[in-house]
Amino acid sequence: MVTFNFDNTCIEDKGAKMNRKGKPVRKCHDCILNIGERCAIYNEPHGKWHNSKCSSYNDKELYRKYLEDSEKHPQNKAKKQREESARQHKTEEHHQGMKERK
Repeated sequence: MVTFNFDNTCIEDKGAKMNRKGKPVRKCHDCILNIGERCAIYNEPHGKWHNSKCSSYNDKELYRKYLEDSEKHPQNKAKKQREESARQHKTEEHHQGMKERK
């Protein structure tokens, strides 16, 4: 597809690219570096699977480094408190004020 600028110069479009947000791909499912919504090491894990094998798949050394870094930079106290209160709230019984049928 060819498009033109405002001054009528030609711009070649090399095709649309997928919008990747850095989420792990299906092949990352069993990897220890997969932290649900993201990879512990790479911003773009899709690119690591280009040659049908990720070079860091289940790499224990990288995982150990990740754990060391996460211990150096602990979570925010307010965030920990929110998580704990959410955990407590999930265990409570919910009452929505429903009336009994007669």
